[in-house]
Amino acid sequence: MAEPDHLIVPIPFDAKRYLHRRFNQSAELARLFCQQNETGIFAPKALTRPKAGPTQA
Repeated sequence: MAEPDHLIVPIPFDAKRYLHRRFNQSAELARLFCQQNETGIFAPKALTRPKAGPTQA
């Protein structure tokens, strides 16, 4: 469980993949976690992905 001062950071997509999907599932889950538990600091822009990598599927 997150404490009030924990930083919750979702893993970002590269720009092309984000434009294709229009949402980031890990960001949505992290946002909902922070809202429902009323704890942690949601920081979706704390990390950036500078280049695209291969897909895992």
